[in-house]
Amino acid sequence: MPSDKKSLRNFARSFRAKLPMEEISTGICHRLASLDLFQQAQVVLAFYPIPNRHEVNLLPLFDNTKHNNSKQWYLPRIIQTSHNALLKEADLNAMSFHRYHPGDTLTPQRFGVLEPSAQSPWLTPEIPIDLVILPGLTFSRDGHRLGYGQGYYDRFLRFLSSGIQKPRHVIGVCPDQLLVPKLPIDPWDERLDYVVTEKEVYSTKA
Repeated sequence: MPSDKKSLRNFARSFRAKLPMEEISTGICHRLASLDLFQQAQVVLAFYPIPNRHEVNLLPLFDNTKHNNSKQWYLPRIIQTSHNALLKEADLNAMSFHRYHPGDTLTPQRFGVLEPSAQSPWLTPEIPIDLVILPGLTFSRDGHRLGYGQGYYDRFLRFLSSGIQKPRHVIGVCPDQLLVPKLPIDPWDERLDYVVTEKEVYSTKA
């Protein structure tokens, strides 16, 4: 497997495209749903799979009736203005999270990301975050993530971990075959608490 980030991204994209992602996603959703921390979580920040990118599909988890819970789901929007209700500061090319209910209309925006409406309620600083579920191309067993290279999630997590609104748990999800022992990391890369694959739940806590 390549050792630099650019080559790793290219390898992971190509490799993931050949995997049975529907089956893998079902396994990941099953493992997530069985976790106590997921069952107890009320406010969850997650993601909607980008079409044609072969991402993990978490949509079955959004069905609150099926899982007999009352979770509040939030999905990201990419914002390119200084209006950031969560961070309360000027931050271009950042993310904000908005309330999502199953069946809500999502609109394709930058990079093909399906986003909730800008009129949907913001995730404000008063709302405690129980769980963040992150996408990624590949993850390491010690909790590092390799994304698409734009840095949106890294910047968002850095703000949260600074104490502004620190989440209780942060989880990355990926196919087990794209979980690696180590990844090349930079000083701004944030470490996650768990990585969940279709085969196992890996805790990164010492």
